[in-house]
Amino acid sequence: MTKRPWKSLGYAAAALTTVLFGRALLRHSRRTQLAGKKVLVVGGSRGLGFAAARRFLREGADVAICARSEAELTRAVGALRDVAETMRDTAGEAPKVLSLCADVTETQAASAMIEKVIAEFGRVDVLVNCAVEVTIGPLEALTAEDFEQAFRGIFFAVYRPTMAVLPHMKARGFGRIVNVSSVAGKAPVPHSGTYVAGKFAATGFSAICAAELRKYGICVSTIFPPPLRNGAWLNGSYKGLAEEELTWFARSLHSPLTSADPERAARAIVEAARFGDVERMVTPSSFLQARLHALCPSLSIALAAFLDARLPNTPPGAAALPAFSGEELVTHSGMPALGRVSRAARREAQRYLQPVADKLG
Repeated sequence: MTKRPWKSLGYAAAALTTVLFGRALLRHSRRTQLAGKKVLVVGGSRGLGFAAARRFLREGADVAICARSEAELTRAVGALRDVAETMRDTAGEAPKVLSLCADVTETQAASAMIEKVIAEFGRVDVLVNCAVEVTIGPLEALTAEDFEQAFRGIFFAVYRPTMAVLPHMKARGFGRIVNVSSVAGKAPVPHSGTYVAGKFAATGFSAICAAELRKYGICVSTIFPPPLRNGAWLNGSYKGLAEEELTWFARSLHSPLTSADPERAARAIVEAARFGDVERMVTPSSFLQARLHALCPSLSIALAAFLDARLPNTPPGAAALPAFSGEELVTHSGMPALGRVSRAARREAQRYLQPVADKLG
């Protein structure tokens, strides 16, 4: 009688080992070499997109980056070409760097972008969708226009480039698409209503693409990073009690428990492109948060409500109050703690080419 539990445990361990080994073999079978691949990074002029573009160059890939600002593209291309110069092969060839100025939330602009990359590189092997916009504030401070802008800047920034590149990848029978979502695309984060809604939509779209495009040889991956320490919060929009909203958000972005180094997320993007992983969580905290909401949504919502009760109150007439950028608020704030955090953010922003005068893109 005493042997049966150990025997059952042995069978379970053997089954688990077989499953994990089979999973590893399947993952290895999807592996592709990135050297020589043609990679397009949408939102690649700064932040996480820039970090990912830099890492793809170090893998020996040719990289095109897209953004809405010519000035940002010029600055990013200069930095990326410096990286490319260090990657010259034995024949003296360096990876190519291409820049494209486009608003990919427009159908024609997204299609034209893909056509230009194909004209220059001959093909698109990997598409990385990394553009994003962030607005922080309580639900009552967010308007219908805020949600419409979020869907334009988050969901359609993934949808348009993906649909534009599909005919090309289907015709070739190969492609890798990596969509950067967020842990907020798996579990709700209070006072981030537009961001959560946009990311949930992008996560769902990415998942259905992963299911329906595999038959064409196209692997679609979704990356779920937590907030990143790249100084981007200086360009976010804040509503309601804007200065207080900025303060809690900035502090969360500088806590090692709730944020991550952008290089870690960039590495996850590159590895997802290499192996065609369906999902990649960037940190243990993002994994746990997502799994908690999936397995026990009632507890996840209770914890979110607990956090919400400790965030800034909603002022009367919040929806009519203007939005402020993080840079505007920091400039006029007299809070010493916010000043210290903003100085650290500026150092991070410089590292990832983040401007401090406009919204994220």
